[in-house]
Amino acid sequence: MESILHSLESTRSDDLVDLGFINNLKCNDSFLAFSNALRRFVANSNIISASSATHAAFAASNDAVREDTASWLHDVCSQITNSPLPTQSLASAVLSAITGSGGDETKLQSSLFDTLGESEEGMSALFEIMQKSSDILSYVTENDLRNVAEMHGDVTVASNDASNNANALHEENLTRLRAQAYEAVGLATTLRTDFESTTTSSRRATHSVSRASDKAAEKAYKKALKQASSAFNEAKKAGALTESDVIYLQSNLPNNKGDAANEAMVLRNEEAFNMQMARGLAGMNTQQINDMKNHLLPSGTKEYTDMNKGLPKGTEREVKEGYEKVVIPAPILDKTKLPARINLDEVMGSDSDERHAFAGTTSLNPMQSTVFDAAYNTRENLLICAPTGAGKTNVAMLTVVSHLRDVGLIGESFYNNEGPVNTGKKIVYIAPMKALAQEVVEKFSSKLKGLGIIVRELTGDMQLSRAEAEAAHILVTTPEKWDVVTRKGGDGSLGSTCGLLIIDEVHLLADERGAVIESVVARLHRWVESSQRQVRLIGLSATLPNYEDVATFLRVDKRKGLFFFGPEHRPVPLQQTFIGVTAHTKDRFKREKKMDDVCYEIVSDALRHWHQVMVFVHSRKGTGTTAKALAERAAMNGELERLFIGDEGEDDVRTKYIERAEKSRNRELTEHFRNGMGIHHAGMLRNDRRLTEQMFNDGAIKVLCCTATLAWGINLPAHTVIIKGTDVYMPEKRTNVD
Repeated sequence: MESILHSLESTRSDDLVDLGFINNLKCNDSFLAFSNALRRFVANSNIISASSATHAAFAASNDAVREDTASWLHDVCSQITNSPLPTQSLASAVLSAITGSGGDETKLQSSLFDTLGESEEGMSALFEIMQKSSDILSYVTENDLRNVAEMHGDVTVASNDASNNANALHEENLTRLRAQAYEAVGLATTLRTDFESTTTSSRRATHSVSRASDKAAEKAYKKALKQASSAFNEAKKAGALTESDVIYLQSNLPNNKGDAANEAMVLRNEEAFNMQMARGLAGMNTQQINDMKNHLLPSGTKEYTDMNKGLPKGTEREVKEGYEKVVIPAPILDKTKLPARINLDEVMGSDSDERHAFAGTTSLNPMQSTVFDAAYNTRENLLICAPTGAGKTNVAMLTVVSHLRDVGLIGESFYNNEGPVNTGKKIVYIAPMKALAQEVVEKFSSKLKGLGIIVRELTGDMQLSRAEAEAAHILVTTPEKWDVVTRKGGDGSLGSTCGLLIIDEVHLLADERGAVIESVVARLHRWVESSQRQVRLIGLSATLPNYEDVATFLRVDKRKGLFFFGPEHRPVPLQQTFIGVTAHTKDRFKREKKMDDVCYEIVSDALRHWHQVMVFVHSRKGTGTTAKALAERAAMNGELERLFIGDEGEDDVRTKYIERAEKSRNRELTEHFRNGMGIHHAGMLRNDRRLTEQMFNDGAIKVLCCTATLAWGINLPAHTVIIKGTDVYMPEKRTNVD
């Protein structure tokens, strides 16, 4: 250090500028740290050999740093455009927060957050100021900020206004602390009640076992008690609590028993009355008045709160004993605005290979006609959002035959007449469930078998060897299975041979399984970028509210490849009926009984009109119990034979399946078949599921109780569909979730 001082003594002040000691009026952080340490060393030591030139250099450096730091703080505060404070007042508030933090980083962050606000500009300024808080504390004063503001011409607010604004911020901070204290104490009181109820019930038993739920309740209670005490002490220390607040909170804090509750309530009522008397426009500051104005509705605004708010025109409401029913009519489509149907013979040729894939279809419906050009004549990524039954599977088939043509597997004309495109030949179709994958394989195989195209299923139920997977032209799989297959990349992997990826029911991105689809899509994008080979991506969805966001994620050109069709495009109009069970009872079994009664009314009414019915429940066990409840009510009313089973002599379709149903190992399937009903869920054997689907498809059974397995695009004829209940049990939360 002494040698450095001697070298500084022998250096001229002009040289110091060139050496960077004065930092060209902008010193860096390392030099600031060095200069501070050097200044302290000189002040605390006996070294007196520093020359006047050295002291002058350091004085000039400090002045420059002070001016630069103050100017920097002023510039940062000026970028916060949504602050109610002017730039100079905001900078002064920041300086006060840094000075009052006492070196506590957590306290400084909290003070700066209250001062700068939670906007993006405020948060950005907070992080910048935190990094230079030590320099601001060391060099900047109120006079420096005032001088910088005068230099910039920003002194527009008198000191009185700044003081008022600072007081407003202080009041806001006190209000926040008071609210936090009340909220924390209330939570601790609630958790204490829950914890005491569990411990009381345990004490009543002669032998009790500590359950995991009891331990979790005790842990949550202790944590809440600690947070409540901390919030109470912080609010009390800051002066945010009145005398009545302190008494009231202390009396309600767990482990603070006492008879002070009544006294606290009296004081609170008196203070509330006095506050209301003193309040009004005269008791509000400018910011509070502006907030009140912003929340006022425009003059003449009327807000309706009746039950028809937001419902379409023609909605009907009916109240019956034990339940309430709301009927929403089907949306009406203006057919004059629909595009003309495309004739497949004209666009594909009557004898082409592509036309053979659509055997039995003469023209495309309006939805398919709209998408035809983008799906068949381009290689754009597509996102198709259309209602169930609108024909999305045929759109997928258009992209399939287009890809097979482009890579030279079918047809004589190649894409752009330049030969096969440089992409993988394999097509991968991702279906959400194994049952849907099985249906897609059957449908695609029947349409493409004559063209020599091999379609195989790759799921947990159907394992393929490496040779079989490579030989298949189309693989139908599930998201989880394809995620495992594509994790090992490289040119020799199965994923590298994919040239067309079709994701059905892409709205599963919002489900728990969405992360798997995200990883599959992200892995595909990375493969395309690294290999520079084109892979076409098709997304199909029935319900997708934020389709533009999903299109961006799938890298779909919104002008060329994004198509959205509303519910009015359903081929068969859908009328929705919502029935709310209003039985005023907390007994779950009574509510379930009433729900079964209402369900039977709807099912029997549909069967009287010779319609088939599907009843969706939320558990595998619920399929059997619902079918049993319907059979019991039908037997009591004498309608089981007439409505559900029918006459054996005239029902030849049912006779065809009697032997197969009796031989099934699933006793529930056999039992319910005798009553004219069936069950279907993922826990059944594959052959039993297929048998049930065939029986319902042929009309051998008229009522099918099933789970969501059948809701993922499996096409079964049903005039009436009932969703029984909206509460689904979530194992991870150990409760029912609506």
